[in-house]
Amino acid sequence: MAAAILITLLIALAGIPANPAHAAGYIVDSNIDDEWAHDASPGDYVCANAWGACTLRAALEEANAQGGPHTITFNQGMTIYVDANVGGLPSLNEQIRLDASAVWDAGSDEPGVVIHGGGGSFVGLMLKAVGCEIYGLYITAFNGAGVYVTSSHNTIGGTGSGQRNVLSGNTNGITLYGSTANNNVVRNNYVGLTASGTTTNPNSNGIVLISGANNNIIGGSGAGQSNFVAGNTYSGVVIEGAGTDSNLVTSNGIGLGTDLATNLPNGNDGVLIKDGPSNTFIGGASNTGNFITYNEYSGVNITRGGSGTNVGWNIIGSNRIDGVAIYSTTGCWINNNTIASNLLAGVRVNGVPAAGNLIWPNSITGNGSKGIW
Repeated sequence: MAAAILITLLIALAGIPANPAHAAGYIVDSNIDDEWAHDASPGDYVCANAWGACTLRAALEEANAQGGPHTITFNQGMTIYVDANVGGLPSLNEQIRLDASAVWDAGSDEPGVVIHGGGGSFVGLMLKAVGCEIYGLYITAFNGAGVYVTSSHNTIGGTGSGQRNVLSGNTNGITLYGSTANNNVVRNNYVGLTASGTTTNPNSNGIVLISGANNNIIGGSGAGQSNFVAGNTYSGVVIEGAGTDSNLVTSNGIGLGTDLATNLPNGNDGVLIKDGPSNTFIGGASNTGNFITYNEYSGVNITRGGSGTNVGWNIIGSNRIDGVAIYSTTGCWINNNTIASNLLAGVRVNGVPAAGNLIWPNSITGNGSKGIW
């Protein structure tokens, strides 16, 4: 069953159409965001406010007005403070590649472009169109998600030079919401960390998939595809709700720094699966599992989950409650994991119903309570 689930997920990924060449490009040359940041004449193929500057707000307005694919880049590093009096940035309503990789700060190894929400009650970037790409940004201080996705086949973070995003200090780092949020790829991002990768700037939750978001991939088995999700106030990865099915979380660091040693716990569970998601795959094949360590609650907590949850080939250790907790859930498969040094049980199964869960084979050693309880 688990193999079939993984094959289905990989087929879904393989079915993602190649991103077409982007028809128009705009270069942001101003960090201004105020009442004068709007595009002077949306739809005229010119990104310019009343003073001739191309702001990020103007570039998004111009791209949305035209339709079709577009690329938005930056001429230099900058910090853009989103003006709460003007409101959140325009949604990405057309296919847009928002790419700051060319102005990556190589000396500090961090994004050159910061989008700062100033604590405003809106999201950083709202992806409504199919096939958007987000690269090389530090998105912080939004009283909403750093990136909020309701569409499909988007890519957040890449493996090319300067394509890592940092999404920290927001309500959620990334939210994938609704059944239309499917076949998205989230890879090579720091979520809840500073750009250094070894200190924290917490989101409330790191990455949230909810209300039917399905067939998404968080991480990836290729070089440089891992996300590091650590230091968040609540959980690292949350997968919630009936219909939030067939999502794959693989090859990520959850609860530790990018050096794979620094203890940077998420404040609740490393991965929380709750209230009905089915066919969730946490891990992968050999050498493609996650590091899920140091979290303040359980490493993986499956609570009232749907059937078909597979936790395989992960290292799950030094979490403050259980390595894996299964509550009122049936039909899970916990296999080929190393589950060690958790404060309480290695694997705990509890609640009604909690039957038909296969726990084999795993290495379960050195936990503070029973190996399987």
